[in-house]
Amino acid sequence: MAKADYVNPDEMGFVTQLKLFKHAIGDYAPVLDVSSGEVTQQAADTDFYEYVVNCYGMLNSSGKSATIFRNNLRFAKEPGPAASLPVPVFPPAPPAVPPGVEKRFRQLVRRIKRHPKYELHIGKHLGIEGSEPTKTAAHELQPTFTLELRAAGVFIRWGWDNQREQVDMCELVVDRHDGQGERLVTIDATPGYLDPEPFPAAPVKWTYRAIYHKGDTRIGQWSVPVSIVVGG
Repeated sequence: MAKADYVNPDEMGFVTQLKLFKHAIGDYAPVLDVSSGEVTQQAADTDFYEYVVNCYGMLNSSGKSATIFRNNLRFAKEPGPAASLPVPVFPPAPPAVPPGVEKRFRQLVRRIKRHPKYELHIGKHLGIEGSEPTKTAAHELQPTFTLELRAAGVFIRWGWDNQREQVDMCELVVDRHDGQGERLVTIDATPGYLDPEPFPAAPVKWTYRAIYHKGDTRIGQWSVPVSIVVGG
């Protein structure tokens, strides 16, 4: 069974991976013929990408606060004068880099791994060796996912959880707590799905579940229910 992709798909996970590589590559650059320019570029990519990811998180948090502020201003859900509109204050920015941080990282890693002096223990120290996937018993397969509130709908961030060889698709269902019970959202073969259902006028909790498919048959267990408040 092939190793999992060594690049962490999670944003903060990728930041952590870039920082690990940045701090460790100095010990191996001379052995692996990595130039000082490549080391400098990777460090700059790491610093600016970390800055952007952190700022994005601040915008997300500020956006939720701004929604509360807007709704309170319109509907007076909280007594007293309206609070100030939240505006994020970003830290000083490091020098910007061109798009393609992950592409440059993969190109550098590919060349490093082809070097005759590259060894497995070096890759583990640099954080560029994928883990060996473990095969889960079919009856124990269970999707995991997170929900993200977007302007166009609820984004369901699901993936294969290193079980791609055992499953083909993922079925997503939702209970919108409107008295109609649980119904199908989609059966999809591409990780990540935007539920386009319009948000209601009043706040309500939507609860999603997921289960994998092999062919036309459900396989494994239903996921743990995940809820998000929408509307209002």
